[in-house]
Amino acid sequence: MNIVIFAVLAALNFSHADAAFISGTDFQACRKELLEMLPTAEDSKSKSLVLWRLARVQLMLGEKETTKEGRRTVFAEGVKYGEQAIAASPKDPDCYMWHSACVGRECQTHSLKDQAQAVPVMMKDLSMILETLGRTDYSAAWQALAEIYFNHPF
Repeated sequence: MNIVIFAVLAALNFSHADAAFISGTDFQACRKELLEMLPTAEDSKSKSLVLWRLARVQLMLGEKETTKEGRRTVFAEGVKYGEQAIAASPKDPDCYMWHSACVGRECQTHSLKDQAQAVPVMMKDLSMILETLGRTDYSAAWQALAEIYFNHPF
């Protein structure tokens, strides 16, 4: 079974998409490449690897939008990719991290009252990473948690 999973993951080469994301050169091209990979992802784990990366790139694409409605639409698509990633691989902390990030950015396109409703969703994702999955070494989750407490003290 491990050989089969390795063969599928080897077929999905994220090096170009990850490099494009990290360099910030062309998020649209990164998104296009990931969308082309998605149908070739043959198991849940490989699908989740594509999906959380799609959520991540949607986050950056949303930042480039000039209207609130444009940002809301792009971030909401990222939330959906994050949800699909979590469903595909519920033990992958990256799925929760990028879902949480998209939820946080999408909620900022709404009123303050609606923003507060997103906090429990983000807290649940971050708690899943840090507590349930026990990934206390996941520094981005700690940073996100600190930002939530800083911006939404309750």
